Amino acid sequence: MAVDFETSLREAAETIAHYVKDAATLTVETRYVIVDDDGDIDFSQAKPLAQTVIKLDGDSSLVAPMRLRDGRLELDADLLRLHNANVQTAIDYRARILSSLLEMMQSIEL
Repeated sequence: MAVDFETSLREAAETIAHYVKDAATLTVETRYVIVDDDGDIDFSQAKPLAQTVIKLDGDSSLVAPMRLRDGRLELDADLLRLHNANVQTAIDYRARILSSLLEMMQSIEL
């Protein structure tokens, strides 16, 4: 019985280590596809629209959607708002997962 518990504990620790490693960098990429005249969509043709990378140490980067108008670059605010909503959803999800992992770790009696 002790061997089963130790194996389960080791597997849980490995899973948690994997999640923590993955949580060190959060990457959110918003993509788009063109809907053809018939309303068909080919998701394999999705192209990047914006990307945000947030690292655990607080460093972050953003590739923002821009449009060229009259020879000038302009930020596409509507697309950026959509992307930012995706980023916030990812941040909230990551926070819930890490909180659950922390609760699980605190509940393990060694």
